[in-house]
Amino acid sequence: MSPTPLILIALLLLPTPAIHQSIDGISVERCVELQPGGVLLINDTITLNAAITVLYIRQPEGWREEKAAFQLYEADGWKTIEFETLEMGEARWFMIHLPPAGDLCRLRASYLYADEVRWRGGNYSLEMPLYPILADDPLNPSSWNITHLTFKAYLPEGSKLVKVDSPLSIYNSTVDGRSLLSLVSVTPLDALQPPSAVIEYTPSPSEGHPIRIDSLRVRVRIGWGVGVEEDYTIVNVDGNLESLHLRLPRGAGGVKAYDRAGPLKVSSKADDRGVDVYIYPRSAVRVDERWSFTLRYTLPRRGLITRSKSRYRLTYNLTHPPCYISHASIDVRLPDGGIPTANQPMGEVERISPIAYRVSIPLGGIAPLEETAISIDYRWTPFWLLLRPMLWGLLIAAITAVVLLPIRGRRRVEVEEKLTTLEEFLELYDRRIGLLIELEELEEELERKEIGRERFERESAEAHRRLMELSRRLRRLEARLLEERAELSEELEELRMAEEELDRAMAALRSLERRLRRRRISRRDYVERRREHIDRRRRALRRIEEAISALRGSA
Repeated sequence: MSPTPLILIALLLLPTPAIHQSIDGISVERCVELQPGGVLLINDTITLNAAITVLYIRQPEGWREEKAAFQLYEADGWKTIEFETLEMGEARWFMIHLPPAGDLCRLRASYLYADEVRWRGGNYSLEMPLYPILADDPLNPSSWNITHLTFKAYLPEGSKLVKVDSPLSIYNSTVDGRSLLSLVSVTPLDALQPPSAVIEYTPSPSEGHPIRIDSLRVRVRIGWGVGVEEDYTIVNVDGNLESLHLRLPRGAGGVKAYDRAGPLKVSSKADDRGVDVYIYPRSAVRVDERWSFTLRYTLPRRGLITRSKSRYRLTYNLTHPPCYISHASIDVRLPDGGIPTANQPMGEVERISPIAYRVSIPLGGIAPLEETAISIDYRWTPFWLLLRPMLWGLLIAAITAVVLLPIRGRRRVEVEEKLTTLEEFLELYDRRIGLLIELEELEEELERKEIGRERFERESAEAHRRLMELSRRLRRLEARLLEERAELSEELEELRMAEEELDRAMAALRSLERRLRRRRISRRDYVERRREHIDRRRRALRRIEEAISALRGSA
């Protein structure tokens, strides 16, 4: 603990004569926002009509904030200022140093609480003071009055007021579909003894069983789909928790859940906006008990990853139940060969292998309606997909040379475990998609005149040759896969339809090139139609990536 608070407490306890500050009037505006999950936000704007240098603000007895911040209004706007916390028995005070100049001081205090709204009989209930406790000296305060009070409290969207009990008249109205409780008082009120109001309201429709999330760790792995693992530790707030409802982004597939004992029962239903998932614990989680589990699923790249040449950006929005998260973090593993160049928020970059990086970002506490967007920029080329089988081959050859060759008389053993048909199918498709992207980048380089026509024709012909070879192998694997896994027929049919659309788009591009060379189309029409066919090809490639992501979830 820093010695500064101890010194301050000792100074306060010295028997020195009290010097009181006379204040003509104190104006307080308290704005309260109740969020889903019982999260409470309070913003107080305090205007003092006197030049004081130190202000003390006391927390309600027993309350503990998750976050606190203070701002002072200056000529060029609100500026964040430092503060100190004093623990004096049951009392908890914030000490704020104010500038000595001027007769008018405006201070803004902001707090976030996660445990002060109680769950009672299926509703939320909150007992809170109508304004903060203010003093110039915690031990021997001056007699101050709040001369003007404005109080506003917004209930969560969709919730309904059950009752409000207050010594001052509070009015209920509706603003933008939300219940608003408000009062204005110009009668002097004791700054040290604020009256309290009790507010009871129903939960919003978006909320499920009342829980609190102690920790959430998200692990994202980028491939031709995006694999996600989420480690939850939750606390049950009321009753018996028999299932947990989570809302996943649109396109989520292959949803599975695990705890330490193994797989958990999961049900899911998709609609146009996302995927509703229900996870069932092995036995009901009772009040105040903790439950830890891991949720796994895949997401399509579309909408998450954007590309410009060999530069990529992952934009990931953290989703979670409508409750407060005490500690959240995210780890992103880039594809092999990907090199991170920037990330927001700031995090730690770790090299986990000679060709792989991981970016770890701590997020801290997160409120239900707080948007948490992660963006990571990195450089990568599809060349690494083609190189990866070569690297594995070299590694296996090295293991064979070091381990197996010196052992004479032994039978040769298999070094690498044999892939399943689906795994082999997905690996070949990764290489196929890599070649398709390589072709697209070659075309862009030719259009920008970064490479010549001769080099383009040579490298393009080689890429097409490898694509034809992969297509033959994939057709054989697809037939075998349908025999082994008939339940994958819908995913494979979607993949075939996307491939047919891709073939039509590529054939249209080739036909357009021939017509331009034979001067059967103007350059202007060529540029316009080529752009349309390229967009069509990209849409088909995205459909292929989504179909592969769905198959990967079944691997």
